[in-house]
Amino acid sequence: MSDTRQPGGYLENLTWPEVKERFEDDALVVIPVGAQSKEHGHHLPMNTDFLLATELVSRVVAALPVVAAPVVGFGYYPAFCHYPGSQHLQADTFIALLRDLVEGFVHQGVKNIAIINTGVSTEGPIQIMSREILEKHGVRISVADIRNLGRNADGLMQ
Repeated sequence: MSDTRQPGGYLENLTWPEVKERFEDDALVVIPVGAQSKEHGHHLPMNTDFLLATELVSRVVAALPVVAAPVVGFGYYPAFCHYPGSQHLQADTFIALLRDLVEGFVHQGVKNIAIINTGVSTEGPIQIMSREILEKHGVRISVADIRNLGRNADGLMQ
């Protein structure tokens, strides 16, 4: 039997009829979250989380027939507010931003959504938003938090 699934793609590079077709085929929509401007010490650029989110989602797109949304470059990062250039949203604002994005996809017929989260302080707000979406729309969101990625390999590292 041949695999008729379409290759993974980036939302911004598809036409709307292509997006519609993928949504109708129940494609998984992946929403990467990674700060574009947040302190990472004296040795790393401010966009470290963004670069990580971009790389992780590129590997998912290369391997699976998903639709990748643009990286959400702003988030809830209260510990970094005092570093020049670090961008931060209040938790309620970040939750509302994600809710609006996710509900937009749900209203367009998407039933399969995953978030790749490269932050730590963003975990709580993402959990709150995910629970709200499940309660309101019956859509379960899978979340891959950076702190948990690779945990299954911990034993191998010993």
